[in-house]
Amino acid sequence: MHKKEISKFISGYFFIFAGVMCIPLLIAFYYQFLVPKHLHPQPHSTLAFLITLIFCLGLGFVFRFFGKEADGRRFFRKEGFVSLCIIWFLTGIIGGMPFTLSQTLRNPIDAYFEAMSGITTTGSSVMYPKNIDPITKLNKPIHIVVSERLRIKYTFYGNIDPIIDHQSGLVLYAGTDAISKAILFWRSLLQWLGGMGIVVLFIAVLPAYGLGGNKLLVQAELPGPSSEDLAPRARDAATLLWKTYLMISIFAILLLKITDRDLTFLDAMYIVMGTVSTGGFIPYRQSMHVFNNPAIQWVMILYMLIGSINFSIFFQLIKGKLYRLFDPELLLYGLTIFVGSSFIIGSLVGKQEILLAGISEHLNFLQALRLGLFQYVSCQSSTGFVLLDYDQWPHFAQAILITSMFIGAMSCSTGGGLKVMRYYILMRSALFRTEAIFKPEVIRTFKIRKQPVNPTIKETTLSFFFIAISFALISTIVYIADGLDFRTAFSAACTMINNVGVAYGPGGPTQTFAFMSNFSKFISTFWMVLGRLEYYMILILLTRTFWKKA
Repeated sequence: MHKKEISKFISGYFFIFAGVMCIPLLIAFYYQFLVPKHLHPQPHSTLAFLITLIFCLGLGFVFRFFGKEADGRRFFRKEGFVSLCIIWFLTGIIGGMPFTLSQTLRNPIDAYFEAMSGITTTGSSVMYPKNIDPITKLNKPIHIVVSERLRIKYTFYGNIDPIIDHQSGLVLYAGTDAISKAILFWRSLLQWLGGMGIVVLFIAVLPAYGLGGNKLLVQAELPGPSSEDLAPRARDAATLLWKTYLMISIFAILLLKITDRDLTFLDAMYIVMGTVSTGGFIPYRQSMHVFNNPAIQWVMILYMLIGSINFSIFFQLIKGKLYRLFDPELLLYGLTIFVGSSFIIGSLVGKQEILLAGISEHLNFLQALRLGLFQYVSCQSSTGFVLLDYDQWPHFAQAILITSMFIGAMSCSTGGGLKVMRYYILMRSALFRTEAIFKPEVIRTFKIRKQPVNPTIKETTLSFFFIAISFALISTIVYIADGLDFRTAFSAACTMINNVGVAYGPGGPTQTFAFMSNFSKFISTFWMVLGRLEYYMILILLTRTFWKKA
């Protein structure tokens, strides 16, 4: 293994990441020194971002020092695997530093969870407003009762300081409303960067690093099996992806502004960064319901779907290849969306539902269509936005949402889950194998998009399903061993490894994951990265053969 090559590659990444960090630094500077205090009473974070930026640059110089003799010609697959894993875990640490240094999240594990949840586009949060006693001013414990009959109760403390008026003693802002605007922007920016891939951005921005046609790093961050190449070289593919991603985001912002002229540009950016990336972070206490506008919700449904569609299809459509609209993966994805959302919509029509704004109303067909489709697409695309208190739904509807998490989005998209293409490969393989039992003389060639598929892809797909299901069970058992009840543990495991962000019980639509212990929070960050890099990229580092010298 060529360690100097790894060091030089990582150093270049952190120099680029430090440049990205200048954006929230400027925002923090603006709100601290150019905006009147009564318009931004939240704690400031300029110093926190400045220290983090300096640390990031320092880390880049350290890696550059150890890799100064590298020329990029010996950067192969093994170096790529190691570099990618180091970058992802260190980015979580650096991304969490502003949360800790600004005293937004005093627990470093909470800060690491929040940052890792952003860059993996999981969208789970541990932010929870403190329960301040008005007399003693002490932070009182919070109790969430899951089941009186089974005596399941979670007790924890909030971690976000409220903004209190010093004269009246009243709470002015609580929860995410009490957090620095720059910190909230950084939280949203992390998920937008993670949507297309932080290393893919680095490859697109930095001049060619001797990667040539090696697209390992690009493929690792755009997971899912794919039988076609976007471009012959890694940097060309990365540039093409980020240009498309940026254009989709810009058009989404413009469409939102046209849809609702009262929507501020910053709010439109927040929504788009959480939607196109399929991340799901929104810096408001009531998630998407703060924008109680059906038109905006329809726009978000559209862009959640766009973010979860194979990006190569967009390239081909731009070139006039309209036949790609009949791509088997796209048709299967559309079918799963139609069937799954139909079950949800059917369960909502005429029922009294509790909206997150606290409103309870009977839903007619059009309301059920909009809200049911929104919630289902949000889950299957792994976005994780919430409009309804689905924790109160019948168990059948809840099971549909859990199933949608495992189905996931399309390959080569920003979405999570197991990917529709893998189900397509698995179904075709099962069909061929079933036919071979009674017609062994028939020999069929397995094809995707009229191209023969390497038999190893079928084996890899079967192995992937085994690994994914195994880790879903392992993570559930680990959570239960740490004190979570089965329903909470299983839904948390599903949401972490599939990078969805929604769960049931104390991690449900009206709550966060603040109830977890430090151990569960920390191990959750590992599940997030494991699912985001699709298992193999991490597991291969744990094999003995990987570290053997060739």
